[in-house]
Amino acid sequence: MVNVVAHTGIKHHSGNFHKPLRERWLEGDRAVIGSYKEIACLAREGKKALLNEDWDELAYLMNKNHEIQNNLADSGEQNLYMMKV
Repeated sequence: MVNVVAHTGIKHHSGNFHKPLRERWLEGDRAVIGSYKEIACLAREGKKALLNEDWDELAYLMNKNHEIQNNLADSGEQNLYMMKV
């Protein structure tokens, strides 16, 4: 497996993406709350993977995080393309 870090080159304000999700969280949207609880678990596992230099596990966790995020809100055509490649 090859792990790659990439950047789309597209500049935008992250608040445009996160604000609607924050509003859904504050409204008690169960899908958002459950998803972010799962993301918190992934973050703890990601820290372990980093400390253990387990790059395959870290890549898996990052992909899982993206899958959860993308199910909540479309992460954009360019990001999806990079993930596919």
